[in-house]
Amino acid sequence: MKFLVQTTFALLFATSAGAGELRVPEQYPSIQAAVSAAVAGDVVSIADGQYSESIDFGGKQISIVARTSGGAIISSPSEARSIIARSTEGPGSRVVGIQFIGRNGNGGGILIAQSSPTIENCTFDGIRNGTGGAILIEGGDPRIQSCRFVNCTATDPGGAGIFGSGGAIRATSGNPVIAGSSFLHNTGNSNAAAIMNEGSSRMTVAGCDFGAHFGTASVVYNSDYARISIQDCDFHDDPTFRGATVFSWGQREVLRCSFRNLRNFGAAVSSSGGATTVSGCTFRNCVSTGSAAGVTGCCSSSFAIGQSSFCAMVPAAIGAPFTNQGGIVIEDRCPSDLDSDGIDDGVDNCPQVPNPDQRDCDADGVGDACEITAGATDVNQDGVPDSCQCVADLVLADNKVNGADLGALLSQWGPANAGTVSDINRDGQVNGADLGYLLNAWGSCPN
Repeated sequence: MKFLVQTTFALLFATSAGAGELRVPEQYPSIQAAVSAAVAGDVVSIADGQYSESIDFGGKQISIVARTSGGAIISSPSEARSIIARSTEGPGSRVVGIQFIGRNGNGGGILIAQSSPTIENCTFDGIRNGTGGAILIEGGDPRIQSCRFVNCTATDPGGAGIFGSGGAIRATSGNPVIAGSSFLHNTGNSNAAAIMNEGSSRMTVAGCDFGAHFGTASVVYNSDYARISIQDCDFHDDPTFRGATVFSWGQREVLRCSFRNLRNFGAAVSSSGGATTVSGCTFRNCVSTGSAAGVTGCCSSSFAIGQSSFCAMVPAAIGAPFTNQGGIVIEDRCPSDLDSDGIDDGVDNCPQVPNPDQRDCDADGVGDACEITAGATDVNQDGVPDSCQCVADLVLADNKVNGADLGALLSQWGPANAGTVSDINRDGQVNGADLGYLLNAWGSCPN
């Protein structure tokens, strides 16, 4: 055991020195002080606690990482954003595991301008700004991955011919990607409760979950000249009557999405202009006060619909002329759904266990939920088999298990809470079992 401890600490210090870890507040009194001192490739490591700062990346390709996912909480001391990336930052400028919270008034969240940072595994809770409540994107190719947006608000009222809002995210240009993220109870006072895409923005929204939102604005809104691709998303259980769940004036595609238990004045997918493709989607138990609850449009809009099913749609499924690309099924009543996850048993990749996301990490046709039920290991209990992920990659998300991860585990040794990333097996303790798992996984992950 003595040899193991000595070897462990030797690995920790050797790797940490090479990684360029700048620790807040142990070495630097503020996050901005650490960022200012950092050079390309460094990691600004933030201890658990609450920080009131407005931090500028300054164009640096560095990572700002919460030592414990969600344990570092950042708010803004003013109406400024909490993190600013506006100096052509690239994908190597990363924000990982931070919890962003609001203040008494506008301010906080992230501003991205002509930059392409990576925002990963962050939570945005209760943030208010005039537009783009949590994140405002003004150019660049940022990637927002595995984040959670809840109770965020865009306060600007908008007006005739004025686009705005986006309670969670607003993009005006660039090629942003929003992937694997969840949106709940956000508010936009004009166009969009969750996501507003406008201007020259070419946005991709993939694998996201949209629950109930406040107000009557659409959940996702795409303006005149913008383009958006919405893929593999789940829109569900929103009792509020709103203009539309997904609305567009511009060009749009909606692919392999699920719409269930929704209420609208318009429809789940609605348009007043531009071309919309709907393919591989399911629509269940939707109600509209208009002509159709599934797909509808007017004016110069056009639709191509294929390989999609509609059931229990009131008053109708489709309320606009469209090009039929085949494979459309419309039923008055919904087929069997034994696990009540909104996916028909005939196409559900795990019909006995609820899995509305239909996640299948190894693409073998059997949903992850069923593989875990059948015995596949899921040590961190996140619903993804361990064979598909690098569970012991605790800090840098670089698909490697090394000294940085070991250091995080040792620094959190002892009792753990729900946000303690080093409690790999989620038993409430960071202990020898977690250490053994990490050492066994040392090196590059096979996936």
